[in-house]
Amino acid sequence: MSKEKEGEMGVLISYFKSGVKNGYSVEELKSNAVKKGYTKTSIKTAISVLNKKPKKNKAVSKKRISKVKSSKKVKKVKSGKKVKTKPSASPRFSAFAEAIHDLDIELRALAKQKEAMHKSLSETGSEIDSDRTKGKELQERIARLAEQEAHLNEKKKKLQSSLDSVSDKMNKISKIKSEMSDLS
Repeated sequence: MSKEKEGEMGVLISYFKSGVKNGYSVEELKSNAVKKGYTKTSIKTAISVLNKKPKKNKAVSKKRISKVKSSKKVKKVKSGKKVKTKPSASPRFSAFAEAIHDLDIELRALAKQKEAMHKSLSETGSEIDSDRTKGKELQERIARLAEQEAHLNEKKKKLQSSLDSVSDKMNKISKIKSEMSDLS
């Protein structure tokens, strides 16, 4: 395997380790890795490396064992006791994994924001539809009231002409009455 491929594999493995550690499912991590351009073969290899339990090799030299033991950092706690910590991954791989993790968090936040905006958009659309329906109902009501007004105005004109006719008749009758009273 070339050094470039080994480096890519190391990044992919650390990506899966940190993702699983942070509660993401392997399927989510697989789909994200495919989106990022990793091949299915390299993804399967990375997962198989993660799933393998380290084999204990009895033939490991004492020099290597002492080297591994010495690579562990010792941290002093407030109580004065010394606590061993795991050695950190190489800065390049941990930076990549951390960057990928931060991007995943940002993507989730943006997805939630997008979902909220879609919900708000659909609510606004339904409010607009409701307002349009109310507007149409009000226009129909106004049209009915205008018809009623026209009908009432026509009726008023007829009644006014009838009233004028009755007033004319009353005037004629009172005129005739006054003439008859003058003759008598």
